[in-house]
Amino acid sequence: MKGIAIAGFKPNLIIGPFFSKNLQDTEKLYLLYTTNKGSMNTFRTVKETLGKLNIEVVPLKVQNIFDFFEVFFSILHIRNDINWVNTTSGPGIAIGAVVVSLWDRNIDLVYFHEARENIPGTTDVINVGHLHKFLENPFHLILLNCFNAREKIDIKKLSSLTGKSQSTVSRALTSLRNLGYISNIGVGRGSSKKEFFLTYKGLEILHRYSES
Repeated sequence: MKGIAIAGFKPNLIIGPFFSKNLQDTEKLYLLYTTNKGSMNTFRTVKETLGKLNIEVVPLKVQNIFDFFEVFFSILHIRNDINWVNTTSGPGIAIGAVVVSLWDRNIDLVYFHEARENIPGTTDVINVGHLHKFLENPFHLILLNCFNAREKIDIKKLSSLTGKSQSTVSRALTSLRNLGYISNIGVGRGSSKKEFFLTYKGLEILHRYSES
């Protein structure tokens, strides 16, 4: 597995995700950097640290990391080699250029939450293919709106609330679960009723949507 990241000023934003089980199979990291002192220091730190984990770091030098098109075109020759993108490190415009250049591929978007106080750092991974499915089907957002913060709902009730068949609801729930927006308890057999509920991510999506 191979990824790509941008050398900003915080090496831990690049190194942190490698301690997640999601990226344990990574063997190579393409690392965009500039001649800026902070960027070069980050590049050296990341290269040294990942080298100890037997992960190859491939340098990709750009002149202006704030130039969307330079970043976009600088990675086109390796786009078919990339499986995931670090969306935490580096300027937003450069991250956007990388993601846009790979948007039609089935890559993973990796986001690292830094450790704070007694809470360790965590890594979120969202597959672009799953996002495509979410965006292509307006019913996904309709279904999310059937939940509230604490309620657990079964497929039969969701079918009644939306006016859709249970099979349609089931397929949509699978997409939402793949994105990490919902989870479930129970197995749906015997007395163990399968019920679904919003995850923290799902609550965030609804909150942001309600504010838009």
